[in-house]
Order: sequence, then structure tokens, then C-alpha cells
Amino acid sequence: MKKIALILVILVVTKWNNCNAQSYEGYIQENIPIWVDINLDVLNNTISGSYFYKKNGSSINLFGKTNGNTWIIEEKSKENIITGIFTLVPSGNSLKGFWNKPNSKKQLKVNLIQTDSKYKQTAIIPKNNQLMLLDNASLLYEMNEYKNQTTNKIPKLEILFAQKNILSVSYYWEYMSAYLSSGTIYHVFNLSNKKEIALINEIDSNRLNEFKAKIRERIQSALSIHKKDYNDVTEEEWINAFGDRETYNNAFSVNEVPETIFDTFYIKEGKLVIYKDHYFEFPHAIQNLDTHINIQFSFDELKKYLKEQSVLTALKD
Repeated sequence: MKKIALILVILVVTKWNNCNAQSYEGYIQENIPIWVDINLDVLNNTISGSYFYKKNGSSINLFGKTNGNTWIIEEKSKENIITGIFTLVPSGNSLKGFWNKPNSKKQLKVNLIQTDSKYKQTAIIPKNNQLMLLDNASLLYEMNEYKNQTTNKIPKLEILFAQKNILSVSYYWEYMSAYLSSGTIYHVFNLSNKKEIALINEIDSNRLNEFKAKIRERIQSALSIHKKDYNDVTEEEWINAFGDRETYNNAFSVNEVPETIFDTFYIKEGKLVIYKDHYFEFPHAIQNLDTHINIQFSFDELKKYLKEQSVLTALKD
């Protein structure tokens, strides 16, 4: 009897060891965030689990098999109808491949990375009226301020990043007056509390000057490139654009970085980007001489400047 019990325990443990439960976060077509839970039965080469689109949270069942180094996973409705097919290849802690509808040749790119299941509870993206900005207004309230004059529609929100309790979004707006005015607004939120993240508050005060020095180098490099791109513009024309020679000289020489540089940033494709629109703040008539500054930091590079308790430290994991 004891032998039978021992054999049963061994069988259960063996089966448990051959069943690998993993959670993934990632995207379909780079801008459709999803959460995926997978149970991989190594012994039987079978896959089960579920996934949901982070914009709505509705769970969809998954069933599949492994074929060599490829995972073929079908998604099924509650009526057991196949509604989509994932073809994925594991590589390290990531899954890459495609999603397509049954009987369709159109494939949408899929990119997933293994994640901690603790992030699942905040994975569903809140409504725009629930996401609070630094001024305590909601994201929806701000977007209503940028309604299209003709259609009265609010701008379309684009999701740039939605992983590990962090949401990065943007929207493009246009306004017609004497001139066409337009721009892109960026926000990054901590989904644990649904509040906007102020980047300056995430930086270790002991590393702030070092971080600013790195930013200054990259702004200086970007300005030098910008000036070369306009090599047909004479020095006199530059001076006229800035108003006087001293302002012109100072504009292309970055001595210090104001903390306002941290006001606008976003996260996308494995990088945090500090963004400055219309760097020189030229009037519309000469805005073609202006430039946009993008200062990029990989998650690896960024981590050393962050506070230990910063929500952004999760990006490196």
C-alpha cells in the first residue's frame, strides 16, 4: 500500500514538474497590449491557458501543441469556435511570432515577454476618466480640451507601452486658427494608483546631476546635427531668427539643463524617451528652423539613475 502511495506521489510530482505555468505581457502589432497565461505540458507537448486584451479584460481560452520549437495555439470562444491562431517561437524569456484569423493569410506580429504574475491585477487599462494627471484633472478632461473643431471628436489615444504596472500613451491634436497648430501629448501612468508619473520624482537626488550631464551631452549632439542639416542657412539668418548674436550663440551651446526637460517623456520599444517639442520655441513663421529633441535611455542605462523604490525600476526586470 505504501509503495502504491509512493508511486502516485512520484507520478503527481513528475507531472507537476513537466507542467510549466508562465505569464507573458506584450503586444499584437506593437500597439495592442495583451496578457497571456500559458500552461506548457512538456511531457505531452500540449498547451493550455488564456489571454486577454488589456483594453477590455475579457478572457479568451487557449489550446495548442508544440511542434519542435514552434507553438501552435488556437484561441476559442465560449461556443468552442476557433477565433484566432497564434504561431509562436520561444527564445529565452520571450515569445515571438504571429496571430491570424482562421482561413486568413493576413498575419499580425506578436511579441511577448515573460513577466511576474503579480502585475496581472493591474494589467487591465483603466478608462480615460480614471487616469489622473499631475494637475489632478483626468486624462479624459484634458483630451476634451483638444477636440477637433470640425468633427467635435476627441483625439485618438495611442498606447505606446503597457507592462509591469506602467502605461505610456500619446495623442495627436490639430487646431486651425491663423495657422494650423498641431502637436503630440504624452503621459506615463503608474497603474497601481492610476496616477501620472513625474519623471523628476523618480530620479535619485544623488545621481540627478550625473543624469543631467548625460542629457546635456545628448542635447548638444542633437543641436550640432540640427545645425549641420541646415548648412544652407547663413549665420546672419540664424541671428535674425534668434533676434541677436548672443541669443544665437547661447542657443547652440548647452551649459545647463533645466528640470523642465523632464516634464515630457514616454516609454516605447524598450526605451524611455525625454521629449522636447519646438526646442527653440520659434514663432510659427520660422518654425521650420526649430527642432524636436528626443533623448533616449535604454532600461539598462536608466536604472542606475532611479530611486531604489521607483516604479520605473521594474522596466529593467
